[in-house]
Amino acid sequence: MTPLDCFHCGEAANGEPPITLQLDGQTRFFCCHGCKAVCDIIHSEGLTGFYQLRTEAAVKPRTLTDGEIDRLRELDHPLVQQAFVSPVTSGQEAQLLIGGITCAACIWLLENHLKQQPGVISFSVNHTTQRARLLWAQDKAALSRLLIAIHELGYSARPYQPDAAEDQLKAEHRSMLIRLAVAGIGTFQSMMLALPLYFGLISGLSPEFVAFFRWFSLLVTTPVVLYSAAPFFRNAQRDIRTRHLTMDVPVAIAIGLAYLASAWVTVMGGEEVYFESVCMFTFFLLLGRYIEVQARY
Repeated sequence: MTPLDCFHCGEAANGEPPITLQLDGQTRFFCCHGCKAVCDIIHSEGLTGFYQLRTEAAVKPRTLTDGEIDRLRELDHPLVQQAFVSPVTSGQEAQLLIGGITCAACIWLLENHLKQQPGVISFSVNHTTQRARLLWAQDKAALSRLLIAIHELGYSARPYQPDAAEDQLKAEHRSMLIRLAVAGIGTFQSMMLALPLYFGLISGLSPEFVAFFRWFSLLVTTPVVLYSAAPFFRNAQRDIRTRHLTMDVPVAIAIGLAYLASAWVTVMGGEEVYFESVCMFTFFLLLGRYIEVQARY
């Protein structure tokens, strides 16, 4: 991270005039007043260790609208709380879904931040499921105020409702399966078209047949790159924007370059294309992530 990167989220801090904050004798630059406000909260609560612990860029905070605040306040109504709040000996217990967690340091920050809020008895977050258990004294703090405290750090929080969570999980699994199926079909088809090349049979084919095989491989591979591999490109774009690289960056570069190089050879002419490698690489990466998600939930 360079001095002109936002100290909190890692995005470019090139505002005029610059947005700065003095922390521990050093001038820190920020991309927006939201990041500065979050950093100020973290510093005032003695939680600056978050910046040493984090392994991913922090989420960029977003100011809640009046409508969003009103919806959070609706969660204070006893009839609404019957669906997700349980009375316990020491207070009230609620299960929450937390959004925006990028690494273990986020959990450390959230837990320590919430424990400093009036009325909070305990707060813990499961990194795998991103579910939180909140135990608080209702006579000392409204639930909406505690949810707003989570949003103040740039994260999101909403009640965990098993039916809704299960529906969302099923939708995510269905989307992953469709991407996996498209990549699998593309791998099978492109491999069938590449077999003549592997066994040296292409030398006996006319240039028209060779061109046909390559154009058909391009047609088969394009949906794999644009649809199945889309999550890798989205994640890589986010990582580059925040100047914090993960494995999705080299994966996206490898898929993109191999596809573009093969498309160039198909259009302009040349020796080698790698469409089957692009499809196979994407398929096995998606398969690994699908197995990981299945094991997690």
